[in-house]
Amino acid sequence: MSYNGPLILEVFKQDDTLKVGLFNYTRTAPTLRHYSRVGVSFCELIHLSLETVAILNRFSKDQPSRLQQLKCLQKIGRLFWDQLLSRSIKIRLKDSHPSTLLLSLDEELIFIPWELIFDGDNFLSLKFNLGRLVHSRGDSGRLQYRNLADNLKMLILANPSGDLKSAYWEGLRIKNQFIRKGLKVRVDFKAMDINRQYVKKNIYDYDIVHFAGHCDSGSDQAGGWVLSDGVFKIEDILKMGQSGSLPALIFSNTCNNSQGNSILVSSAYQMINYDLASAFLFSGVRHYIGSIRRIEDNTSLIFALEFYRQLVSGLSLGESLRLSRLRLVKKYGLTGLHWVNYLLYGDPGFIFFKPNLSRNKTNPAGSIL
Repeated sequence: MSYNGPLILEVFKQDDTLKVGLFNYTRTAPTLRHYSRVGVSFCELIHLSLETVAILNRFSKDQPSRLQQLKCLQKIGRLFWDQLLSRSIKIRLKDSHPSTLLLSLDEELIFIPWELIFDGDNFLSLKFNLGRLVHSRGDSGRLQYRNLADNLKMLILANPSGDLKSAYWEGLRIKNQFIRKGLKVRVDFKAMDINRQYVKKNIYDYDIVHFAGHCDSGSDQAGGWVLSDGVFKIEDILKMGQSGSLPALIFSNTCNNSQGNSILVSSAYQMINYDLASAFLFSGVRHYIGSIRRIEDNTSLIFALEFYRQLVSGLSLGESLRLSRLRLVKKYGLTGLHWVNYLLYGDPGFIFFKPNLSRNKTNPAGSIL
């Protein structure tokens, strides 16, 4: 039997077990939801996650080495597949056609590279339109979500620190791509000499913000976007969410600025990404796309251009992201591993540009939340 339609994979941590359920998304909530309990070793899961980081940090110059690197990633991904999911869920995922899959995760489980789970044939992030929804134990208060008008506004922040020429060209190419499409989108482009006050004053005015520059992981709430006069910190973001509606989508196309070798992935790379993502999410941003490591400038540009090309054609966030991954696979091969770089926090079924139809402001077409 094959399965179609959007799915929700819910995973909660309970002591030394996982409570796992896989459900078809329906507009009417089911009366009963059936979960499986999966016994796991969290020490082993942490070890496997760190081993994944070590694999991603290898610099392989020749094709045989890159192939071996991919095989190691597949083996680790297969172990996650074996240990995290019940037999019935594995069967359903294996037999499902490519579709939307929302990962509804306990906050304590975000360190696991869910996107790189390997079923023996495919990585989840290449088969499904994936997005993460995180269950947090914190008090988010009353969020002010942005209502989207027919004419969207987009802000591109490129190379704010002035030392990433490739980030400048990335932003400029994205702007020109939107202009050529002739859509009802106002695109403002700001490059270099971008300070913290500029971002704080203007970010409320936009539905979509694309940031191309450095990210500093910092400590506690000191991390954030590196701007011309310092870091736009997590604590700054959290304060701003209390006074207005922030953008509906943040695409943070960044590289980590705090490591000696910026290509390397931090052992806590999932948490570093989530710290910044959660700050925006807790402040009313519905969707956040972030990079987990620095990739080559050209591949970063190709990914971003493909993502927006698919998005403006009417596809959902999750499908646009998956097709952008596949674009990198087609150009550089699966062994290039450039496709592993991005995570989506938010609804993968959300559609920003739906041609010739009015957008429902409270529950946009395509949303599975």
